[in-house]
Amino acid sequence: MIDAFPELKALFKLKSFDQKALDECIEIINKVYPQKDKNKMAHALLKMELMKYSMHKVPHEISKKPDKKNFNKPSFDKNENVLNSTKWKTLIGKKIDIISKRLDVRSEFIMRLLSQKGVHVTIKQSLTFDELLPISEYIENRINILERQKENKKYKRVSKTNKSPLSVFKGAWGAMRKYGSPGKIIYIRSK
Repeated sequence: MIDAFPELKALFKLKSFDQKALDECIEIINKVYPQKDKNKMAHALLKMELMKYSMHKVPHEISKKPDKKNFNKPSFDKNENVLNSTKWKTLIGKKIDIISKRLDVRSEFIMRLLSQKGVHVTIKQSLTFDELLPISEYIENRINILERQKENKKYKRVSKTNKSPLSVFKGAWGAMRKYGSPGKIIYIRSK
């Protein structure tokens, strides 16, 4: 398509050009192609070729991926964080029944978690540090969840009601609201 405009073809055959050469090319296009449609097509092609030229001008920098070695990763290890925590360490030496009550889960669930991690214990057996270590992250998260639930229960939402006392409604409608059906009102007024 660029072959239809030899002025553009000559400009983009150059290895490099400056803004002055580009402005001269635009002036030549405006003089050579005064028709609106050809002029518009030439300018669109010029913009497209400029974009393509700028993309191919520095191909190595675009395709180069940054080295992963340059990025500093934060030294965060979940196991170190859990080992430093004291919440789950309070359960060391306790039986599974007590641990299940503290975590508000069934004891069979804790036994199944332990068996998935390769630790086989009975319900009446006290758990040591090495036996609790594989599920320490779960225990820590569960204790945090229960603490948040306790905090949320402290704050009760109070809803404001717009219930007005019955004496506010006067007349027949107030009496109906107070006594119920219209039959009761008729009986009361006939006395």
